[in-house]
Amino acid sequence: MRRFSQTKGCWVDVFDHPVFVGRRRRLRGPTHSPICIADKNQWIGSMIVGPGAEATLQWQEGGHPNRLPLKPKQIVADVKKLRISRETLELAILASVKDNCSELPTTKRRGIRRQIVSGRR
Repeated sequence: MRRFSQTKGCWVDVFDHPVFVGRRRRLRGPTHSPICIADKNQWIGSMIVGPGAEATLQWQEGGHPNRLPLKPKQIVADVKKLRISRETLELAILASVKDNCSELPTTKRRGIRRQIVSGRR
């Protein structure tokens, strides 16, 4: 079995708890628009950015937009340590310059991604 960080492609793995514990959801990119990955009722604990992806975490704090860029192969073991407010957290996934996944996903794939993020299958 391959480790998460060794697989190829444009994706971000999101886990329910810190240190990669709990349910894993793979969000494939690149995305047309940011994906809501957390809100006041559901929060993520950790994440891994794939080798072919560049991601940006986006959130509002005090009415001001905030962004945190994530590089390919970056690992965030505990999202709480980033000190992000517990409002809505969105993730934009872009293809890395080195990766060949420059085409945008189809509408069907976006629908599947929305179901996976919300926990419904």
